[in-house]
Amino acid sequence: MASPLRYLDDPAALARERAAFIAAALDLLAATDTVDLQVSRIVARAGRHNAAFYRVFGSKDGLTLAVVEEATRRTAVVVERRVAAAEAPVEAVRTWAVALLSLARGEAARAIRALALDRYRLLHRFPQAEATLTLPLRQPLTRTLRRAALPRAELLADAAFELVMSRQAAWIALDHQPDADEVAAYAELVLDLVGLAQPAASR
Repeated sequence: MASPLRYLDDPAALARERAAFIAAALDLLAATDTVDLQVSRIVARAGRHNAAFYRVFGSKDGLTLAVVEEATRRTAVVVERRVAAAEAPVEAVRTWAVALLSLARGEAARAIRALALDRYRLLHRFPQAEATLTLPLRQPLTRTLRRAALPRAELLADAAFELVMSRQAAWIALDHQPDADEVAAYAELVLDLVGLAQPAASR
């Protein structure tokens, strides 16, 4: 008797199932404070079967990592596009900071709330995946600092990333909707930190 999951031997079918489960999990994440979702809820939301879930991901951890990586990738695409449109290093750094800090507002904050609150726990749980969980978000800044020929570009990018992400998470945890002035103020702090601050008269 043929296995009911034999259709997943087709790479295209496997990719479709994977995408359906990830989309369902991302929808559920927008309504919770943790990435630890119940498999049964994800399966029901996706309209699939438990057996297909475990065939695709192997375990709940497999899905959790895939979901976090996909959410990070989506954010990174937006940030990368905005930074690429900025010409001068100062504007590129400011754009990078504003793009990430602005995620603490509105629908974006609800979409990433669980990920923001669980970020350090996720890094502890999946230390081998740090590159896919944080590097895509840091890279635009690191490249900008290198182009500006700043010493210790990697270290400065790491420090700026932690400043921005910790502030973003704090705003989200407190259900605080930062206004444009608050976001701009932290963006200027990032410029100060990396050594690209402009004189007050020229801002």
